[in-house]
Amino acid sequence: LTIRVSCVDICWNSKTNKSYQVQYRSDLTTNQWVNLGSPVAGNGTNICMTDAVADERRFYRVELLP
Repeated sequence: LTIRVSCVDICWNSKTNKSYQVQYRSDLTTNQWVNLGSPVAGNGTNICMTDAVADERRFYRVELLP
């Protein structure tokens, strides 16, 4: 992750013909993840998604979709 003053970049190495869903949650004591945008199609390159810095703390993950 790269954290700037106004946003967070979530970047990962993608694989061709795979789909990914970026998700976040504000609390580690719950298993409730919230989708950040729509699924992203992999293309074999490094992909980044940007999220505005919120007033709440956020934990991110990138999920490989079936």
